Amino acid sequence: MQAAISIKFFMDYICEWCFLGYGILKKLRGKYDFDLEIYPLEIHPDTPPDGMPMSWHVHNKKRWVDQLNQLGERYGIHLKNKEIFANTRNALIAGQYAKTVGKAEEYTEALWKAYMVEGNNISGKKAVEEIACGIGIMPGQLQEAYTDSVYGCALARNQQYQQAFGTDQVPAFVVNEKYIMIGAQSADTWEKLFQKLKEEQNCMS
Repeated sequence: MQAAISIKFFMDYICEWCFLGYGILKKLRGKYDFDLEIYPLEIHPDTPPDGMPMSWHVHNKKRWVDQLNQLGERYGIHLKNKEIFANTRNALIAGQYAKTVGKAEEYTEALWKAYMVEGNNISGKKAVEEIACGIGIMPGQLQEAYTDSVYGCALARNQQYQQAFGTDQVPAFVVNEKYIMIGAQSADTWEKLFQKLKEEQNCMS
């Protein structure tokens, strides 16, 4: 049996392109065997604790969201024209904790459903706790994560690890420690890479 493809996914929950890129890649999971490991990192640490109006972050946000939705339409991915640009520090620490208990993808999808699809403000700890609780992570567990510096330090290490691959952009997908995919790539682009990896593996066998 062929070994699974290894994909490291460097992302922030605030990033619409990360949401789109992840959703496109997930559509291929039934067709290709790959392991996806999520590395959360903070790309906008200067965002106010409660978030800020989305219009402060992007000019003509409706047109921008419409463009993203046009790209996502063929994959059944839709983003809400939300009002708040969230501070993701709490969400990222919770995501790092979710990773340690084997729930990184489940948490990521629940968090993005609340923020990207429903447009809720995910800045506060209470909002994050409600989302995490829905997948079986209790508030007490998150409180430990918030007070234990190991999780915040892990976010910084994730960023350093990403830079070791020669990029600081998100989303960044590092495939088999060799190929780097930046941005929300199309399913066709992913399939071409997967086919190339299959050919490489066949040559080595």
